[in-house]
Amino acid sequence: MGQVVQIENTKTGEMIILISFKDVDCFNADVVSHESVHAAWKVLEIVGIKVDYENHEALAYLTGWIANEINKFYYKISADGDSS
Repeated sequence: MGQVVQIENTKTGEMIILISFKDVDCFNADVVSHESVHAAWKVLEIVGIKVDYENHEALAYLTGWIANEINKFYYKISADGDSS
């Protein structure tokens, strides 16, 4: 199980998209891809890109990039022995 949360810095207006996982057992292809789609959709919404049947390449590329970044982070903390 994972979750995607949008956080706004009320002073600067900057947005942060936070992806969290309940625990390491939730880190699998199903959950990572699922949460990556949610995060990508939220990013595109923030920047004003509408996703639909005729315009979904941005969603596909961004979803892949987000999933890859999650994987890199997971394997880095796994190699470092940091589970926090």
